Amino acid sequence: MTLAQALFRPRAVALVGASGDPAKNSARPLRFLRKHGYAGRIVPINASRSEVLGERAWRSLAEAPGAIDHAFIMTPGDSVERAIEECGARGVPVATIFSDGFADAGAEGAARQAWLVARARELGVRVIDTVCITSYAHTTQGNLQVLKRVSAETASLGGGTGKGLLIVDDLVDTGRTARLVRDMLPEAHFATVYAKPMGRPMVDTFITEVSQDTWIYFPWDTGLAFQPPIREGEL
Repeated sequence: MTLAQALFRPRAVALVGASGDPAKNSARPLRFLRKHGYAGRIVPINASRSEVLGERAWRSLAEAPGAIDHAFIMTPGDSVERAIEECGARGVPVATIFSDGFADAGAEGAARQAWLVARARELGVRVIDTVCITSYAHTTQGNLQVLKRVSAETASLGGGTGKGLLIVDDLVDTGRTARLVRDMLPEAHFATVYAKPMGRPMVDTFITEVSQDTWIYFPWDTGLAFQPPIREGEL
């Protein structure tokens, strides 16, 4: 199992903190994996349930059977640290953390994030870092606002240039957001699924080019009912 496979084609994904309530954000990953044809094993981890949305659930990563290539962690508070420890013990190579209270929460959260990244590195677990930038208030486009920057550890890689890093985005539209990310990590390799003509010069790799006036619907845009923004929803 290579790092690329664990990132993009994992054989088994553990959903740590998966909810049995379809309306919660922490139920979305399981629903989306099913809806879009993921063929690997889905391993829900829920300390209080033996079944989550029809899938057998396990109380902890330690109890879950079989090899796990990627852990998607959605639990609050100190349980994130425990989940990373369990990833290390199980040999899970990659973890994505879908929880707040880190760099988004000021200096104390940033310090917690730095400790967590360092500990994951000691355990041999790659943690996917994120940068979060908003340019829309629902349907109205406005000024760019950085909600969460990459960690200081990530920003320092490549001598502070981002060299050797891979940035993955879903869509580059006008290029405004991509330019801001480029300013943070100017020598990182920028890959996106969809690129529009105005934003295409900002990326190194893309899968599909679409016209500037094409509106692309992603899974989080196509719920059967209103889906609250992830930042506002309850985990």
